[in-house]
Amino acid sequence: MTTASLADTVYLKNGRTLDGLVVSQSDTDIELDMGLSRVTVKRSQVEAIARSVTEENTRLRDEWSERYITRGKFTPPGYRALADEFHAIERAHRDASAAHTSIRTHRRHQPRRLEQRRDLERQLVAINEELARTRPEDNPHAYNDIVERNNALRARILVLQNQTVKTEGEIGEDMVRIADYIRSFDTFREKFDEAHASFAVSEASKTETVFFDTVLARLESLDNQFRENHIPHETRFGHLFMEAEINGRGTAHLMFDTGASVVTLSDVAARRLGVKLTGQKKAELRMADGSVVEAETVMLDSVQVGDARVENVLAAILPARYTDDKDGLLGMTFLREFIIHYDASRGDLVLRQFAP
Repeated sequence: MTTASLADTVYLKNGRTLDGLVVSQSDTDIELDMGLSRVTVKRSQVEAIARSVTEENTRLRDEWSERYITRGKFTPPGYRALADEFHAIERAHRDASAAHTSIRTHRRHQPRRLEQRRDLERQLVAINEELARTRPEDNPHAYNDIVERNNALRARILVLQNQTVKTEGEIGEDMVRIADYIRSFDTFREKFDEAHASFAVSEASKTETVFFDTVLARLESLDNQFRENHIPHETRFGHLFMEAEINGRGTAHLMFDTGASVVTLSDVAARRLGVKLTGQKKAELRMADGSVVEAETVMLDSVQVGDARVENVLAAILPARYTDDKDGLLGMTFLREFIIHYDASRGDLVLRQFAP
């Protein structure tokens, strides 16, 4: 068997071509270096080989070295662990991007489901009123028909409620994936910057320079997909308060509360802001004092504090007596979109968001 390092195009009898460096040939096989891997083809499958000159051989190897600098044999010795962590970040970025797309899809469907549920609940109220007016002994057939329609509506409402709960759970899981990615990215970026600073003051080889330039460019591109929102607020009694724009129609004075599972508004604030209410109490909320309060759930078109904006936000409407001197709480159906940084010494509240 003879060996060579030629930049070749191998023409196969099935019409396909392979570009690579022929590293070995025999009477039966041809082995090509494709950059990240090697491929062996049967000579009987090959129609012809177009060979290049030595200069093209060198050019191709240089191209591979730059293109695959963070992978396998092309990574500079001593930096392969760093390269592996970088690829883990890229995989996490793909997962986070898929989660972001999934959330947007879910949010497009949530308002329609909520409106369908409200319509069914209005029908249920009308049927219950009809049922109250109907005596089974006077017209058993009519009474049974009303009961069947009542049960069918309740079943449809339950399906929509379960879909909403399931969707909110899936959105929550997607948010966790995004939050994990943001934290992993920040950790790796700090580690890479330390390695890059050490590299900058050393006598580096060409491959090391290409490696750091390549990774740095990619990290800068990923970093540009984050938004940092500095949120205006005031602090009172150890709590943060801020103005939130609701549905683009007006503002509500909300307390920042990561312990609240949903955004809440008082019924007074909701009416002032034009939020559509049906009066149907369909959720139970546990208050800070342990008491349980019935609340109506609504889907807000948007909530915005500072430059941080989220669309289709699930919220609960409470009687005003439960909200004290504020309009409600800025809870996790809004805040889960962000990584929260708060510097108490500087009074700086930052909501960091992944926005590919």
